[in-house]
Amino acid sequence: LMCAVGFSLACAASVIASTHALGACSVSYLTMESVAALKRRFAAAAPLVVLSALAPVVLPTLPCLLLCIVIGICNRSLLVAVPPPRISRLLLPGRVLAGPCEPAAEQAVAEPAAPLRGQLIIVTGSSAGIGLETAQQLLARGATVIFACRSERRAEQAAAAACRAEGIPRERAIVCVLDTSDLVSVRVFAAEYVAKHKRCDGLVLNAGCMLPSRKTSPQGYEMMLSTNHLGHFLLTQLLMPMLRANRSRVIFVSSALHKAVGTHDTARLFASLLNDPQTTEGYEMFHAYAKSKLAQVSTALELHKREGGAGVISVSLHPGSAKTEVTRSLPLAVRLPYALLQPLLRLFFPEPAEAAFTTVQALIAANATALAGTYLERCSVEPLSTAASSPICGRALWDLSERLVATFSEPLLVPPCQ
Repeated sequence: LMCAVGFSLACAASVIASTHALGACSVSYLTMESVAALKRRFAAAAPLVVLSALAPVVLPTLPCLLLCIVIGICNRSLLVAVPPPRISRLLLPGRVLAGPCEPAAEQAVAEPAAPLRGQLIIVTGSSAGIGLETAQQLLARGATVIFACRSERRAEQAAAAACRAEGIPRERAIVCVLDTSDLVSVRVFAAEYVAKHKRCDGLVLNAGCMLPSRKTSPQGYEMMLSTNHLGHFLLTQLLMPMLRANRSRVIFVSSALHKAVGTHDTARLFASLLNDPQTTEGYEMFHAYAKSKLAQVSTALELHKREGGAGVISVSLHPGSAKTEVTRSLPLAVRLPYALLQPLLRLFFPEPAEAAFTTVQALIAANATALAGTYLERCSVEPLSTAASSPICGRALWDLSERLVATFSEPLLVPPCQ
């Protein structure tokens, strides 16, 4: 809209300036003014002609630049995605993990050849987007990765593509079926995993969805809450004995949208999460999505308080506003403009490979003790909101989550760790 208004004003200014200049020159010619006077009129009209030529370019650019500045200052979720990784620490100061936030290829010199060699890491929702890029970078660093995805076919294709890209054996990418929206699927996956594997060195809770209209899971829970939070909560609970035994890292891939959405500040958002977790009244997509992401951040901190003493490292993070398939369920009227604007959006948003590096850094960073219980944005430790860091809210959400998954949370028999 600002571009259209600016362009219209520019065209109007161009027409007025050109008409004025040509009219002045025509009057001079018709009245047979002297050549010197005619030159003076041309000289006076020249700046207007130049401005009229530049106006269609300059005027639309200025409001766009102003819009970017306003968004960058007011919208933290976009601000996090704007700065290139090499200068992100200057614009977003904080305790940065080991090394700057750069893609895998640029870190090859600074890191050991395979810092994760021999480790077994689960990545949920790894068939596309940030999850796939995370899995691929973990494979490149020597880990064996469990592609835990809803669609087995897509997961097989993603695993094969990741192995080809990194030139590693296909056996190091293991595909398992996991639908985090279905608590039955979560328990089946956990039982099969415990029966087949002796360890779990890392658990990346990446799977997620964003739905424009309210839907329910097979257990009757609001779909985004079930997919983004409850399924991951249950999975973590079922694998907890194994996570303790291996002193594993649990990474909650959340979003900066958990801090505030529209008129909802974080305190009111948390109140809505506790009082109406299923969003049965006044469903709004971004509001419900933010509630599920706030639940992830709060759970990560509460998990650190409960299991940090046993050696479990819990971290939540915002990877950056990269283009992923999280928007695949949105209406065509939203997805089509989003697709058409991709060339422009690439100037401001990180690629999935870059966004995934925050998760990878959380898994490979040497300063694990300092990392525990933190919230990361673009590899930098950022403060939590007051509500997200509240012990009372954290305990209340944990108790609520336990009640919602109680039917499926009977402990599994975990074989001894080798």
